[in-house]
Amino acid sequence: MSFLVVFIFCLLSFFYFSSFGAFCNRFFYKIDKIDNVLEYCLLGVFSLSFIGLFANFFISLNTYFNSLIFIFLIIYFFFLEKNLKLKILKYSIIISLISFLTIIFDYTNRPDSGLYHLPYTGLLNEEKLIIGSANLNERFGIISIIQYLSAINNNFLFDENGILIPLVIIYSSTLLFFFNIFFNNKQNDNLRVLSFLFIIFILTNLNRYSGFGNDGPAHFYYFILTYYYLEFSNTNFADKGFKLITIISIYIFLIKPFFILLFILPLIFIINNYKNIKILSRINFFALFIISLWLIKNFLVTGCLLYPLDFTCMQKFDWTLDPSLMAIESEAWTKGWPDTIDKSINYEEYVKNFYWIDTWVNNHMKIIFKKLSPFIIILVILIVVVLTKNLKNKLNHEKKYIELLVFNLIAIFIWFLLYPNYRFGLSLYGSFFSLFFIIFFFNRLSLKNIFFYNCTIFFVFFSSFVIILKNIDRIYNNYSTFYIDYPWPKKNSHYTTNHKLINEPIEYNGEAIYYIPPKGELCFYSKSPCTHKKNLKIKNEMVFNFFRKYTIDD
Repeated sequence: MSFLVVFIFCLLSFFYFSSFGAFCNRFFYKIDKIDNVLEYCLLGVFSLSFIGLFANFFISLNTYFNSLIFIFLIIYFFFLEKNLKLKILKYSIIISLISFLTIIFDYTNRPDSGLYHLPYTGLLNEEKLIIGSANLNERFGIISIIQYLSAINNNFLFDENGILIPLVIIYSSTLLFFFNIFFNNKQNDNLRVLSFLFIIFILTNLNRYSGFGNDGPAHFYYFILTYYYLEFSNTNFADKGFKLITIISIYIFLIKPFFILLFILPLIFIINNYKNIKILSRINFFALFIISLWLIKNFLVTGCLLYPLDFTCMQKFDWTLDPSLMAIESEAWTKGWPDTIDKSINYEEYVKNFYWIDTWVNNHMKIIFKKLSPFIIILVILIVVVLTKNLKNKLNHEKKYIELLVFNLIAIFIWFLLYPNYRFGLSLYGSFFSLFFIIFFFNRLSLKNIFFYNCTIFFVFFSSFVIILKNIDRIYNNYSTFYIDYPWPKKNSHYTTNHKLINEPIEYNGEAIYYIPPKGELCFYSKSPCTHKKNLKIKNEMVFNFFRKYTIDD
C-alpha cells in the first residue's frame, strides 16, 4: 500500500503541475501552439515556484494555503479540454513510474540537504519571510527557488512527503520531454540526435535522486533551454521560443546564480529574431518583476542583493552578513581545498595565483573524466560509426548551433576559473560535447541510415535498462520498514530510524526565537527556524508590520 501511495502522489503532482501550467498559460503567459503536455508541466513548475516566492513575503507556505491551490488546480484539471486531459493522463503513467523507481528508499541529498535545503523548506512552511534569517545559517543566503517549489507541495494530502516530490517530477518530465522529441520529431534530425545525446547524458550522469540537490533541476532545464534555442531560432515560432527561453533562463538563474551568464541568450535570440518577436510583452515585465522580487528577498534575508558578492551588500543595515568568509570558503572548496596535502594553508592562500591547480588536476579533474567517460565513450563509438560507414559528412554551418557551442565554451572557461566543481558544470559539458558532435560529425540525413539509427536506439534502451536495474538493485539493498518515512527518501535526521529531531528552543524575552538540533545532528526537516550553529547570541529583536526580524552575532 505504501508503494502505491508514492506512485499516486507522484501522479497527482504531475496533474497538479500540468494543470497549473495550463491555467497560467491560458490566462497569463498566452504562449501559442503548445502541443507538448510536458511544456505545461514545465510552466506549472515555474509558476508554482513564483507563487511561493511572492506569497512568503506575507504568509507562511502552510498546508492550508498550499491545499487551497492544490484543490483548485485538481478541480481545474477536469475542466481542461478533453484532448489535453487525455494527453496528461497518457504521460502521467510513465512519469509516475519513472518517479516511483527513482525516489523510493533513497536519501535526500546530503550533507547540503540536512544543512540548509530542508531547514529552509521547513522555515518556508512555518514562517513568512524573516528579515536577517541568514544570520542563523549563512547558507540561507544562497538558497534556491526549488525550496519554494518543495515547500508549496506540502499540502493536506501529501503532507510533509510532498516536499520530496518536485525534484523527481522535474527529472522524469525532462527525460520524457527528450524521449518524445527523439521518437516523434521526424522533421529535424539534428534536434532528434541532440535529444538522444541529452537522454544519454542524463541517464549516465544525473540518475540518482540523492544526487540531484539544487543542481539537478538547473541542469535539466539548461538542456531544455538549449533545445528551445535551436528549435525556435530563425523560425515563424520565434515569439513562442523567446517567451520560453526568457522564463527558463530566469528560473535557472533563481536555482543557481552561477548561471547568470544565461541572460545573454535571450538577448542574442532577440537580435537574431527581432522581426518575429514582440519585445515589449507581458513576459518581459513579468521577468523584471520576478528578478526584482528575488533580489528584494535576498536583501531582506542577507543584506545583499546577490550573496556573497561583496559589492551587492549594504553594510549599513544591522542584519547584513559579512560575505567575505562565505565567498572565499565556497571558492576554495569548489577548487578542491579539502584534497590539498598542505592542511596548514588557508583559503586565501589556496585560491591565490592558481595555487589550487595542481590539487584540482590530481583529484577533481580525474573525477570529472571518470564521470563523463560513459558519455564520451558512446560519442566516440558514434563518431567511428559515422566515419567507417562512409556516411556523407559535412559541417553544420547553422549559425545558432555555432552560437551555442561558443557560449558553452565561454561558460566552461568561466566555470573553470571560478567554481570548477563537477556538479556545477554538468549541463555545460553535456551541451558542449553534444553540439560539437552535431556540428562536426553528424550529417542531418544520417538518421535515415539504418545502422546509425539502430545504434542510437540501442544506446537509448540499453542505458535506460541499466538505470532501471541500478534502481531496482538500490531499492533491494536499501529496503527497510524500520524508518519513519518508509518508503519515501529519508529527510528527518542521520539516525538509522530517521526519526524527527527534538530541537532545543533558544529563547529571548520568554519567546522561542530559533531552535538547535541535538548534538551531532544537522537540522534537516524539523522545527523551524533551525540552525546547526551553536552559541549564537541574540543582538536584538524587533517586530515589523509584515516581518519578524532578528540579527544574531557569533
